[in-house]
Amino acid sequence: MIHKEKDTIRIDRYNKYQKLYDGDHAIAFNEKLHNLNKENLIYIVQNLCAVISNISADYLVGSGVMVVAEDESQQDIIDTLNSDINSDALIYEAALTSAYMGDVIFLIHQSDDEDSIEYSVVSPEKYYPIYDGAHSNSVVGFELHHNFEENDVDYVLIETYTIGKIERSLFAKDKETGDLTDVPLGRIFPDMEEEQNTNIDFLPVVHIKNFSTAGSRWGISDLKNIESLQHALNNRLSQIDTILDKHADPKMIVPQGTLNQNGEIDRGDMELFEVPSGEDGMVKPEYITWNANLKEAFEDVDMLIKQLARVAEIPLTLLGMDNGGAIESGVAIQLKYASLLKKIERKKAYFRRGVEDLYEKVLKASGVSDPSVNVDFGNSLPENRVEELTITDQRIANGTLSKIDAIKRLDKVDEEEATGRLAEIEKDRPRLIENTPPRVTLPSEE
Repeated sequence: MIHKEKDTIRIDRYNKYQKLYDGDHAIAFNEKLHNLNKENLIYIVQNLCAVISNISADYLVGSGVMVVAEDESQQDIIDTLNSDINSDALIYEAALTSAYMGDVIFLIHQSDDEDSIEYSVVSPEKYYPIYDGAHSNSVVGFELHHNFEENDVDYVLIETYTIGKIERSLFAKDKETGDLTDVPLGRIFPDMEEEQNTNIDFLPVVHIKNFSTAGSRWGISDLKNIESLQHALNNRLSQIDTILDKHADPKMIVPQGTLNQNGEIDRGDMELFEVPSGEDGMVKPEYITWNANLKEAFEDVDMLIKQLARVAEIPLTLLGMDNGGAIESGVAIQLKYASLLKKIERKKAYFRRGVEDLYEKVLKASGVSDPSVNVDFGNSLPENRVEELTITDQRIANGTLSKIDAIKRLDKVDEEEATGRLAEIEKDRPRLIENTPPRVTLPSEE
């Protein structure tokens, strides 16, 4: 249980990303704020980190994930599992966690009643893989670290997973140094076993990266390349707010000598400045008004948002900065969303294989031999039904698409159901033609 400095760096990175997503930017950017040396600055946060992470998860799995077993006899296990654990919500949580942290972990385990196998989502900062050698990416075991507090004492419950077995240890954690001291497991968990057989001949874990580079053990967060832009945006908004707040206070010019040595005058909350008298010996008391133009500052804010959207591969439409109001064609939408769609396709390459691996392991742990499943994420963009119907009708007319295939595609049914629906349509066609009113011929057409 000796963890290297890289683990500490990784956990610190996860903690920072969590704060960025939660909107705790003043804490996440503490070092940069300190360097600004502006103790009186009210730090304004426009949390685009959360918006971008939400968009990534929405377009990845927001339409739902369909898991289909190649062997129909295994589908009942999948459907029951999905219903019992609300799989759509769990997979969405996993996609969201992966988006802003860069990694997500699925743990396969027995259900609470121990009657079935299910899975749950584990935050990656709890996950410590054990590799088969310093230069290997092959995982031979892993630890889950559960931090909690009991009677004002910090504890860490460490579960060590190897093939077929779980070993548990409990440690008290020093609040100042972080040092761990071994304590009896029964002190907090009297009914928990120190060692448990899982009867599973594989590691019950699936690690899914957001996306990654060759050879890297960990994924890359959507927030990695936008941190500085997010901080710059917050800083610019904070400066604007400070300027407006400062000049909202009343300030007055008064003749020199109006204030005594102690500054005594009934001035309320106003700020007063004494100025020398003019040639006529008079100074007209007046407020100082601030006539500076903030147009450039707000243009800078817009520029930062646009740069942030460009780096995050998010169309400005989704950030509320698109002034267009006309209805666009499917092709126009796809061009506008091209960068986001490419980004989602990259994520799907990792998430599809990860979810397939997850369900195959669940089936295998449930006693199914040689399981195989396919995962479908659906369409990332909303469907333009009118345009889809028009294109389908044109393809049927020019002979490039059969009516059965058209019904399968539009109604999302199998071939048997589509054949039956086509037969019903053909059966009703004579009645529909008979009841169709005659076309009225206009004088201009005679």
